[in-house]
Amino acid sequence: MNSREIWNQLVGKLSGEPSEFATTPTINKQPLWFTAKYDAGIIYIDSASIKQPSSSLQARYKAREN
Repeated sequence: MNSREIWNQLVGKLSGEPSEFATTPTINKQPLWFTAKYDAGIIYIDSASIKQPSSSLQARYKAREN
């Protein structure tokens, strides 16, 4: 799978309402939750607003297709 196919797959899953995802810790630790959504060509990553414990991101992260 190439980068464009991966991007399109992510966009397809994130279009519409924001989704919350858990991290996968590599040590024996509780997962943290974050929110991802797609809007106007950008994937946004934020701290979770519903599920707990939420990640404590200092800023909203943005990703665009290259």
